[in-house]
Amino acid sequence: YLLLRGHNLPGGGFIGGGASLGGATGAAVTVVTGATARAGSKRWRVVLLIVAVGLALFLVLRPIVMPVRGYGGHYLYLAKHLSQGDLTVDTLPDSFQDHVVWNGHKYLPLGPLPGVLLIPFLPFMPPETTKDVVWVGYLFTALNVWLFWRALTLAGVRDERRAWATLLFFGGTTYLSVAAVGTSWFFAHIVVTTFLLAAVVETLGKGRAWLVGLYLGLAGLTRTTALFALPFFLWLFALARRSW
Repeated sequence: YLLLRGHNLPGGGFIGGGASLGGATGAAVTVVTGATARAGSKRWRVVLLIVAVGLALFLVLRPIVMPVRGYGGHYLYLAKHLSQGDLTVDTLPDSFQDHVVWNGHKYLPLGPLPGVLLIPFLPFMPPETTKDVVWVGYLFTALNVWLFWRALTLAGVRDERRAWATLLFFGGTTYLSVAAVGTSWFFAHIVVTTFLLAAVVETLGKGRAWLVGLYLGLAGLTRTTALFALPFFLWLFALARRSW
């Protein structure tokens, strides 16, 4: 199937053995193999759709039938305190890991941006009764799917390759488990993916350096390790300047 698709002939035909055939025989081979390629392509689209729908159902049902045990709402507490003009998380329960006590106050040693992004959701997700932010993570995941699709399009990846690459990234890597769990640490991974993908799209698109820098900075405010992606964007801009 991949060989048939890769030859880029009208109708998807394969001329490897039929190139030496003449007249109607060669045309018949092209038509037959072209029809076979289209039938195979349709079957794979059905498989792709089934897998994608299955993954979507899994993500929707996971918080309902398999709720997270433990505590993962750090950023909700941070969002609540930030909305009150407070940089501490003094109301964070002592049972929560990953907090720092300094001068009698509790702080999160994590990037603050996810907490800022959660502020609008506080009326629906009070930190005292919410153990994860999985549903908000799903909203960002939907945005990430579009950004990833757009990045592939700008990179020249189209047709079935684009669909399968998108499914592979979101359903065949650790991103799936990160999105499904939705605790604070994993929510940060989702958000940093959003801004890194946005930076990639801008780099491959209009290429406005100030906007790429803004997206990368926002990614760094989510997880500081995201700043290690800077050489990648500098390399892309260097390539673009050489092509000019």
